Amino acid sequence: MGKVRGGSARLVQAKLARALVVGLAFLTSLTSAAAWERVAFPSNDADLSASATATTITGYIFRPAGAGPFPAVVALHGCAGLLTPGSRHLAVQHREWGMRLASLGYIVLFPDSFTARGLTGVCRSVDVILPGRERTRDAYGALRYLQAQADVRPEAIALIGWSEGGSTVLWVASASTRARPKDLRSDFRFGIALYPGCQSASRVGITPALPVHLFVGEADDWMPAHFCEALAALHASRITLTAYPKAPHGFDALNQPLHTLTNVEAAPKGTVTVGTEPRARADVLARVPALLEQLRR
Repeated sequence: MGKVRGGSARLVQAKLARALVVGLAFLTSLTSAAAWERVAFPSNDADLSASATATTITGYIFRPAGAGPFPAVVALHGCAGLLTPGSRHLAVQHREWGMRLASLGYIVLFPDSFTARGLTGVCRSVDVILPGRERTRDAYGALRYLQAQADVRPEAIALIGWSEGGSTVLWVASASTRARPKDLRSDFRFGIALYPGCQSASRVGITPALPVHLFVGEADDWMPAHFCEALAALHASRITLTAYPKAPHGFDALNQPLHTLTNVEAAPKGTVTVGTEPRARADVLARVPALLEQLRR
């Protein structure tokens, strides 16, 4: 298990046992979970364009069985993108999370921030598309899309992200973000970030307006955990942090052997290790549903 820090840690611990039981039930229902469908919606990025034109984003949405209305989750991919390279198919990690959460009764929307902008991935480049710029606006475009759906509870929507998507969660949560629409019906209830990059958010000195739950690996040599630990300590009333001592970047992946990526510009040393850490994976697969239970209230 990871080490939990922050104001709402006891709430997570209290619900962890129940989430473990739910996780076991998921194993028998995964194959019958509803398939995803493609949808399209405008980003909230018109302010970034000289022509004041919003980017049309493709999203992949998972729905539970039944009529709803359901709580929902906007889910943000990392720097490798949402799709399997060279295809229009969702990457295994995103497909698994979408099916898992849909099987638990949540509508899940993955916005594809890259394809509409002519990108497939940005792991080996910097400043092409930024968590605090385009991606926050895509998150709010996805939120507004969900709030317009009849089968979604508009006030019961959370945000989750992985790696660069997790960094985006921090920027969305910032009290000073320029991406938040002024006429927003209601904001995200809270954010969840898995192995985000906290360095930029710490340097800028963001103050979170939303509760944020961080899950980091202390063996992460790409997005060093100590930046997130410092950020959580500074904002303990808003940020909780669970740290996994032996976990590298991407620890929640499904059966991904540890491997090395090279020429990663955003990494401190340019070379990083990624892959599954089974105990951290099992723990976060229980903790995230436990946190999402708050949306049912």
